[in-house]
Amino acid sequence: MSMNVIMHFVVITVCAMIASEGNAAECAKGTRTSLHSTMVDVPAIPRHDQGFGRTRFVLRSEPDGGTLSSGEFDGQWYCFGYNAEIRSYVIGGISPKGAWLPLRSVQYLDENARSFKPSAFDRLGYIALSAATSPTRRYIVFIGGRVSIEGLYVLDTKRDAVKKLGRAPAPPPDAQLEVICRDEPFEWGSCWADSYREMDAGIIRFRSETELEISYGKDGPTRRAKNRRVERYRL
Repeated sequence: MSMNVIMHFVVITVCAMIASEGNAAECAKGTRTSLHSTMVDVPAIPRHDQGFGRTRFVLRSEPDGGTLSSGEFDGQWYCFGYNAEIRSYVIGGISPKGAWLPLRSVQYLDENARSFKPSAFDRLGYIALSAATSPTRRYIVFIGGRVSIEGLYVLDTKRDAVKKLGRAPAPPPDAQLEVICRDEPFEWGSCWADSYREMDAGIIRFRSETELEISYGKDGPTRRAKNRRVERYRL
């Protein structure tokens, strides 16, 4: 297990201490419900050969707060948000895949049916190391692939379909990893970016719900290049 993955699970442990069973965090609000999450059974010292905890989701009615449904998933899960067009919450799950720690699942929680359903991302076997959502949560743009991290894709949650857009921008530079990762190439899936992370500002940008801008440059492991080229995609 890489040091980067271990460090990531230390962060998960700290987050779990904050979001304890008695202190569930509100993920998002729907039209008449709200979704809350809590991490449980997170080990004090993360180890590769054991579980890394679970995430419990509870769907509550609004405004009274009554429990409508609940579900538990292995690993660290979080909310992309609520998509009013399909009346569903969109959640993502991060869990180990070999030495990587990618996003491995995107599921929908239907506000009316009160049930979880895997997306096309799951059914087609995709993984991702970064993702960003459009303003209404209809589109989830992600850097990933099926076997390797090899491109920029989009999940259309309304159509429940995945499409490749083009090549992925470089990972976020991180000077703190220079000592342990300096002998590896600066690319997705290497020591520099072997776990799920948020992209730094300005690299993936939604100009509108259906207009996407991606910023490319000859980026290095410690800083982004000043000279950049922007490619635009219509979703």
